[in-house]
Amino acid sequence: MPTGAVGPTGPAGGGLLIFGGMFSDIESSATFNGNINTTVVLPEPTPATGIVHDALNSTLTVSSTGVYEVHYKINYTPTFIPVETAFLSIGVLVNDITVVTETHLLTSGVENSVFGTMLFVLASNDVVSLAINPTENVTFTFLGGVNAIVTLKQLQAL
Repeated sequence: MPTGAVGPTGPAGGGLLIFGGMFSDIESSATFNGNINTTVVLPEPTPATGIVHDALNSTLTVSSTGVYEVHYKINYTPTFIPVETAFLSIGVLVNDITVVTETHLLTSGVENSVFGTMLFVLASNDVVSLAINPTENVTFTFLGGVNAIVTLKQLQAL
């Protein structure tokens, strides 16, 4: 079959240019005080480009303004003292300000897995973290394997 002339080369293919995350895979326990936002400790970085992981503060800093997909997940078993049930808010913080929160009713001793995905416009140098805010004092037993994670993906530059 005959072929025609070859046209000009188009732009290179896309793909994720800015992405990264942080996680914990340490089976452990942590106590959270009631009605106080407490950052979830996420010491391990995922592969990343254009996002800086601060292990000491469990934060991610973005390098470029854009629309980002933010995903989080936490696996744990709560123990409330002295009550059997309590509400728990899990929130994504940007520059230490809660921008989205989910609230769940939890029962002491019952394994939970909470996750969410949302879109945000983040500015260059915005700092993202994950926080827990229970209505009662609670001890979390974080399960083995990856028990908490936050990832960021830039979907569109602005």
